[in-house]
Parts: sequence; C-alpha cells; structure tokens
Amino acid sequence: MGGNQKKVVILGGFDHEGLRATLKAIGYEGVSMNLDNVRPKTWRKRAAAIQSLQDSGRLGATVIYLHTTLLLQASRAEYRDAFAAILQSATQQRTIVFVFQDNLDGVFAMRHVETREPMSLREIEEILAGRTGEENGEENDEEYDEEADEKWETIKLRRAIDRLRDYQARRQEVESLIRSLYESGAQVAPFFLRSDVTIRLQEFLDDTEQGIFLRLFVPDDRLQADQLRGFLTVLERYLRQIEHEDFSIESRKSEKGTIYVFKWNAVSGSLERLSQAFARFDDFMKLCGDNASQAESVLKGKGFSDRDAALYVDRYSKDYRRIVLDTRHEFERKMLFLKQKFESEGVDAGAPALTSPSEKLSGLVSVAAGGSGVVVNIGGISIQQAKSIQAEVNQLVNGSIEYNQNDQALMQLFSQYADSLEAVQSRSDLDQLKDQSAPEPARQNAKQRLCGFLRKAAQRAGEAAEKIAVGALTGYLESLLKGS
Repeated sequence: MGGNQKKVVILGGFDHEGLRATLKAIGYEGVSMNLDNVRPKTWRKRAAAIQSLQDSGRLGATVIYLHTTLLLQASRAEYRDAFAAILQSATQQRTIVFVFQDNLDGVFAMRHVETREPMSLREIEEILAGRTGEENGEENDEEYDEEADEKWETIKLRRAIDRLRDYQARRQEVESLIRSLYESGAQVAPFFLRSDVTIRLQEFLDDTEQGIFLRLFVPDDRLQADQLRGFLTVLERYLRQIEHEDFSIESRKSEKGTIYVFKWNAVSGSLERLSQAFARFDDFMKLCGDNASQAESVLKGKGFSDRDAALYVDRYSKDYRRIVLDTRHEFERKMLFLKQKFESEGVDAGAPALTSPSEKLSGLVSVAAGGSGVVVNIGGISIQQAKSIQAEVNQLVNGSIEYNQNDQALMQLFSQYADSLEAVQSRSDLDQLKDQSAPEPARQNAKQRLCGFLRKAAQRAGEAAEKIAVGALTGYLESLLKGS
C-alpha cells in the first residue's frame, strides 16, 4: 500500500478489472481486503489497515459488499466487535455498504420462481432431498458439464439451507447488525442484482472524486423554482467569499427540470454540514438586511478590512432584499391566480391564502426542491368545489409532476422519518424517478436510494414498522423505473 495515491478499500469480494479501471481513470487505487473465510483477528487487522490509511491521509473511500453469507458471519458474536471496528475506521471517509435487499427485509430464504414468495426451510429441504435422490440413482453417463451443474445446484441448496437455519437461530443478532449499519453513517445500498451494485458504485466513486454530496432535482414549473436558483447562487458566493470554503453548485438540465449538484471538496461535506451552513447563511443575510453595522462588525471579526466588510454587507443586503421581494411577489402572483381561478369556477371563498411557515431564506429549498412547507388556505368551500380546483392547486405548488396515493404515502414517510435535508433529497429522488426524460442511471440510483430509505424508515419506526408498506412501495418504485 505504498505511495501517496488515494486508496479505495474494497471489502467483501466485489472486485474486478472493470472496477479497477474505473478507479484508475479517476485517480484512485483499489485495495482489496478479503473478509471471507478468515478469523476475527484478521478482520481486526483489516480495521487497523483502514485506520492507518486514514491517519496517513490516503483513504479515499470504502466499499463493503455484504453478501448474505458475509452478513451472517459479521453478525456472529465473535466477529461483531471486529466488524464494528472496520465500520468505525471506514466511516471517517465516504463509505457505502451494499446489502442484498431481501436480507434488509429479513428474508434469508430462496424464492419461488413463479410466485417470488420466500420458500420455507421445509420446502428447500424437500427440493434437496429430491435432487440428491436423483443423483444417487443416475447412471452417471451424462456429459461432465451437466453433471457439474447438477452438483453445483446441490451445493447451492445446501448452502441456502445452512444460511436460513443460521438466520432463524440468530434472528436478533442479525437484526442488531443491520441496525448498526444504518446508525454507522455509511450509505446503506440495497441491491437485487450485481448490476444494481455496478450502477450505484459508479455514481458513488464519481461523487467521491468530485466531492459531490447532494443532488437535487427541481421541476422547472415548481413553486419558487426561479427564486431557488437565485438563492443557491448567493449561498455559493457566501460560502466561498465569506467562509472561504471550497464549495460549488453546478446545474444540469433535463427536459422537465434542473438537477443541482452540490460539491464540497472538504472531507466533511455532508447534509448535516450543509444544514449548519444554511443556518449561518440565514443569520448573516438577515443581519445584513436588518442591522448592517453589526453585520460589518461580524466580518471585521473574521479578518475582513473595513472597506471589504462594508462592500460585502452592502451587496448581501441587496441580495437579501431581492430574494425576499421576489419570493413574496411569487406568492402574490400565485394567490392572484388562485383567486381568479376560484371566480371563474364560481367559488366564493374570499381571498385565498398561500403561505410558507419558514421565514428563513433556506426555506426555499424545502418549497422548491421538496415541495413542502406551503399552506394553501381556500376557505370554507364545499367538497365538490374543492375537488374541482384541487388539480389546479396541486399544479400551482408542485408543478407538472402529478402524485398518486403511493407518492403521497412516500412523502408522508419522508416527513415522518427523515431529517429536513434528507427529506428534501428523498422528495427530489422521487421527482427524478418520475421524470422519464432524466438519464437512466440517475433514475436507477434515485430508485435505490428510495428503497434504502424505506428500509431505514422501517428501522426507525420500531414496533410501528408493520405500518410501512415496504414491499408494496418498493414494487411501486420498480414500476416507475420501468415507466409503467
């Protein structure tokens, strides 16, 4: 592991020439560390090696591929502390953990080909008994390849039985390990096929190399979409100019919207850090608008000269007033539209009220990217009248993307089980998944993140987890990806 080149540690055996070529192309070196069929002391050596890379500044990221057998092994008492040490060392930098989706759902059995329902232990044992009976009675005059295939199928069945028995005997230990994954700070990425891993891993590596930690998709006709664009421009300038951060926001267009790509080349770029930056930005901008002399004192305390402090405060004061004014005018235009729409529909509800509960500038992110935080008060009208204008109200707030009952169920989960920016990101992923014009890999990764969120939400829900229709909503997300 010599040299100063950044390393990407690969644990769990998901290593191949294509991955190595990708790493080389973006300036990283892959370091494969085996975990299969080795003792706990070797796992602890792996943790120490990862920590050594971190201490020397050479750890770029860690990829952990927890196939079913390895997941069960990591949950065993003798391996648990060693695996915890691996996670602790790895998550000081970007870490992604791939776990078979069935395992995250508590399914460790083979599935029926026709119904896709999990098999019982008895069913698998009966299949094995039938297969071994055939092998014992055959004439052994078949071709070698066919015989080898038969033996391999028998081996797979025996392994499947061993895994299922192991899980059933240690269910609580396995569930405890899965909870620890969600709590570790690593990205937990469910997969069904190895191709799912490949697509998500490509994005993960690109994000690591470029310092990307957030992508937000905003439909062009979403409420406050134009104001959000201006807000993000000022936020980027503030973090670079006032806080001297290596921070940038790029925008990429699709047919229906804009994808904002947030980059922070610092090691700690994260949603939590962005939330903290939002708070500082809000406070500073409001100070510039309400008390310019105090804002100047703040900048002087950061080392700015009297002249620069005055110039910056003057500029940010104008930015603050412009954003506040533009935001208010947008609400007023939409309220006027609603009033005129009501009148044309013969609805006598008085002047409609359209408000956002957030007084902070960063609330624009929740409104435009997350479609949340907006209250539409249309007064006392009949149910029939409400139905007649509901579509107009939804389009006014959400833009052209329509939401059905499954979407509403997902958004309820976002608000209930995700932190503020995580909820915004999840809503953004849903919007992008519904946008058929978005690039296929981007939609695939959005679907995977949402599938991961559903399982994380079920963990957070605890005893109420059965109320979350994880299977049904996962099926719905799959149908969106396929365009149905």
